[in-house]
Amino acid sequence: MEVFVCQCSGSKVDDALVHQERLSQSTGATVKVSSQLCRRGVSALGSLSDNQKQDEILIACTQERAFFDGLAAQRTANGLSPLKFIDAKRLQASSKNLHEAVPAIAATIAMSEVASEPVAAVEYTSSGRVALIGRASQVLPWANALSETASVSVYITEPDGGTLPTQRSYQVFSESVLSAKGWLGSFTVQSTSNNPIDLELCTQCGACVSACPEGAIDAGLFQIKMDVCKSHRDCVAACSEFNAIQFVSEAKTSRTFDLVIDFSSSPVIGKMHAPLGYYAVGSDQALQAKAALAAVQLIGTFEKPKFFTYKSSLCAHSRSKISGCSKCIDTCSTQAISSKGDQVFVEPHLCLGCGACATVCPTGAMRYNFPSAPVMGQRFRLALKAYFQAGGERPSLLLLSEEGGAATYNSFTREVRQGRAKAGSLNLIPVELQHAASVGMALWLSAIAFGAEYVIVGLDATQADEYRSALVEQASLANLLLNALGVAGQRVVCIDMSVQGWSDSLSQPVHSTPASLATFAVSDNKRTTLDFCFDHFLALNKESLKQTGADPRLIPVALPAGSLYGAVKVDSQKCTLCMSCTGACPSSALVDNPEAPELRFVEHNCVQCGLCANTCPEGAIELMPRLNLQPSSRQPQVLNQAKPFHCITCAKAFATQSMIDNMVKKLSGHSMFQGHLKRLQMCEDCRVVDMYSVKDEMTIFDVKRPS
Repeated sequence: MEVFVCQCSGSKVDDALVHQERLSQSTGATVKVSSQLCRRGVSALGSLSDNQKQDEILIACTQERAFFDGLAAQRTANGLSPLKFIDAKRLQASSKNLHEAVPAIAATIAMSEVASEPVAAVEYTSSGRVALIGRASQVLPWANALSETASVSVYITEPDGGTLPTQRSYQVFSESVLSAKGWLGSFTVQSTSNNPIDLELCTQCGACVSACPEGAIDAGLFQIKMDVCKSHRDCVAACSEFNAIQFVSEAKTSRTFDLVIDFSSSPVIGKMHAPLGYYAVGSDQALQAKAALAAVQLIGTFEKPKFFTYKSSLCAHSRSKISGCSKCIDTCSTQAISSKGDQVFVEPHLCLGCGACATVCPTGAMRYNFPSAPVMGQRFRLALKAYFQAGGERPSLLLLSEEGGAATYNSFTREVRQGRAKAGSLNLIPVELQHAASVGMALWLSAIAFGAEYVIVGLDATQADEYRSALVEQASLANLLLNALGVAGQRVVCIDMSVQGWSDSLSQPVHSTPASLATFAVSDNKRTTLDFCFDHFLALNKESLKQTGADPRLIPVALPAGSLYGAVKVDSQKCTLCMSCTGACPSSALVDNPEAPELRFVEHNCVQCGLCANTCPEGAIELMPRLNLQPSSRQPQVLNQAKPFHCITCAKAFATQSMIDNMVKKLSGHSMFQGHLKRLQMCEDCRVVDMYSVKDEMTIFDVKRPS
């Protein structure tokens, strides 16, 4: 890779040579530092000529991206890869020259060298059928403007003025919209009539207006004012030829569209993250213009990445219609995830790629792919390695959503460079993500194991409350786990970048960099990655944990309810060893013993989903969230066992003593077992033999048909 870093006239030529060497050595790339790269220094980009051999070009500036893209058009013509960009300006938040920013630039370059894996695509097809919903004064002008280039349908929810078009160039419905569901190319709008005049049948002849004795019909919108109408029905008689007026209440009507532009003050789709193709514009003229432009442009077939992978065999959502974990459903603000039998279903067209479902999933059944955890882990590891090799100290990662957080942070760094704001004490490496919620606990702990002093999660105004609460909860649990593993302080910090003074959170207590940094590769399995982190921190803090006597390998650490680690407590007085819990357990934490009536438990496998407790007919199971890293936690431990009951006829062991005693007690008064209660104490074979040995036993063949 060839990297071009611009100083913006910030330092001398001899400094540039030093920076080039430091960056080249720490990243392994060919780095060229120049001055005024987008102006007088453009000659340094001679490597973009037709004879260019380097396939990877990285420009460390995003401000002049359009300019560089223009120069690089010949690259695609020559079959070379397009240019890549990183923002070096925001990495110079504490200084106007390049010197202090070199480690962060090296880290960012190293991250850019790790390519994302290809992912499947989700396809949308739109033919330009647009529904406009709102008051007549708002929707009709836009309908007139769009009707020449798009197929427009108008829902007039309030007749507050205006005039219907004299030529029928688009559909008009005077209806109240009840709901709108779907996505780009596949919306269903359900509505009900709020006007006795069907505007699609109306020819605007005006006969009804002339016939109405109360003047209750608006001559511009042909809307009957029901509070003025006295029900003479003269209008119905006047319109008898066209039958466009009917006062009987209409049933619900459903229609399909490709896009929906909603001018309502209260959006029909109330979710913060609306599906693609739905635009809640209200009275905002800028949003209205943006939506109108989209209505014209979004005609054809489009693709987006499929952001997730779901492995149903790991899911702890439900078993036999008994509910367990629903964290992904509760967290998703787009309502893309729903319950489907014992599993969950993710509608890929509704998923917008926040990744919060994967962050809160305790089992790893839901995984984020854009990029995947192994790719993101490799980026973190190489970035921190390059940072240290470039001479940096005490780095912290700042995770930003590309939609809102990145713009907020870029504005802040500009103010810092201009002396209008103060930089925090942390040495930050900004990481721009599809969404800040897509990186969760396994990657947070991995980053700290790789050498990050802090992991800062940037929350911004574009994020729904569900994501905020989920991230704060996960960060609290991450800090609790880190403290239990000997890593002091609140190392995972969530900051709200939408409030004034948020930058004060960029100053945190100082923690020294550990002498030994982890080198493991992040796994696609969340719990495997966390095991790597646990092993690293335990080995690193062995002595300090020994002195405090709080080693989780010796004494379990209590965790809050809802944690992804823990044990179960079984009340042996209630438990009958029916083993229904073992069938419900999705992670093989609860298992039976095929050789004896025993209920066994592998704590390392438990995800605290609660399916066992919800399934147990006796209510004998209680969850115990905790972190237990004792070697025995990986081995089956007996939770309950019972004396086997032997058949009273053949002495075969076929059940437990407590189970048989319980059955005899409950069924002793049942008419079916009167005189034959001993059969409950027989095995399945002896029970059948006994039934056929009793001569006066009634069978199905003895039942007579009614005459």
